Amino acid sequence: MNCRRGTILFVYLGLPIGGDSRKLSFWKPVVDRIMNRLSSWKNKFLSFGGRLVLLKYVLSSLPVYFLSFFKAPASIISSIESIFKK
Repeated sequence: MNCRRGTILFVYLGLPIGGDSRKLSFWKPVVDRIMNRLSSWKNKFLSFGGRLVLLKYVLSSLPVYFLSFFKAPASIISSIESIFKK
């Protein structure tokens, strides 16, 4: 029929729909969001325990939401874990 096949990429409830979850570029918004939250919290006057609680409970919820729908590559999981360890 000579029709061109396209893709529909959009965001629904914060999750990208229509992308390929095996590509690293698909996971870039998750890693960027974690890094943005960390950079704003580093400048605050928080105790070590306060930062630990923020990392453990607040930041870990971001990738868990994505991972409940998509399977992440091993390199993305290791990069998120390395961000949490810093």
